[in-house]
Amino acid sequence: MALTSKNSRNNSNLHRAKKSKNDEFYTRYEDIEAEVMKYRKYFRDKVVYLPCDDPVEKKSEFWSFFVNNFDAFGIKKLIATYYNENGNTYKFWIDRDTINDGDIRQEDLAGNGDFRSPECVEILRECDIVCSNPPFSLMKEFLPLILKYNKQFLVIGPLTAITYKKIFPYVLEKRIWAGYNNVRHFIDSEGNDRTMGNTFWYTNLPNESLTDEIILTKKYDSSKYDVFDERPDIININRVSDIPTNYDGLMGVPISFFQGKYNPNQFEIVGKIDNGSDSDFDFCKPFVNGVEKFTRLVIRRKK
Repeated sequence: MALTSKNSRNNSNLHRAKKSKNDEFYTRYEDIEAEVMKYRKYFRDKVVYLPCDDPVEKKSEFWSFFVNNFDAFGIKKLIATYYNENGNTYKFWIDRDTINDGDIRQEDLAGNGDFRSPECVEILRECDIVCSNPPFSLMKEFLPLILKYNKQFLVIGPLTAITYKKIFPYVLEKRIWAGYNNVRHFIDSEGNDRTMGNTFWYTNLPNESLTDEIILTKKYDSSKYDVFDERPDIININRVSDIPTNYDGLMGVPISFFQGKYNPNQFEIVGKIDNGSDSDFDFCKPFVNGVEKFTRLVIRRKK
């Protein structure tokens, strides 16, 4: 098969509804294509697992994309499972021996397809790369499970997930970083376009754009930069463009810094300041001159 493109909107799962079809959203083929094509050389001879995708009833776009590019990517095996709260769910798969006959192999699952179930964890252990749009409410369990088994991944999620108590340590360890693209548009169960906020690809596959340094123009002047009320050694940065070029101390920047601005060779993320109980700086809250700020990542320039 050649590398292919597709303009249709057969949808794959972003968020499998638990109670209402109005809560069900799907990823567009073009958004999957725009991101995954950046990593195509890393899929050669790999087992790819789609743990939130039904190729038959929901016509998963993740499945469609990887089937269309199975040979061109040199994929070894493609597996998909999906959640059904009422049971009666399946494992679907193709490999190099079955791809040319056009049939999807289907096997009953004993459980409901929850990615945390023992049988889905066994599939996870078998695979090399996970690609998915998991329920956002379960990101704090989904990503740590993938990392527990040292799998590579491309996963869509909200920007706020980097601040979760179970995920942020992996950010500090440089085991999670941003992909190339934001994902703004999804399709709901009625086929309508839905726009969401700061949503993007999380990955641990190589991202060449992370080697680009931010071009900074501001100079540090203590009269122009406020500090956090409880940590005067940390200056507050309201916009990434305001990071000074001549300051080597601690800086509290918006979490959007992580999304396409963070070059680990230029800056180090050392913690975060938020209004929860797990702030990394002596329970410091994000207050500046008595005004509460959104969660801040605390960064420091690399020497």
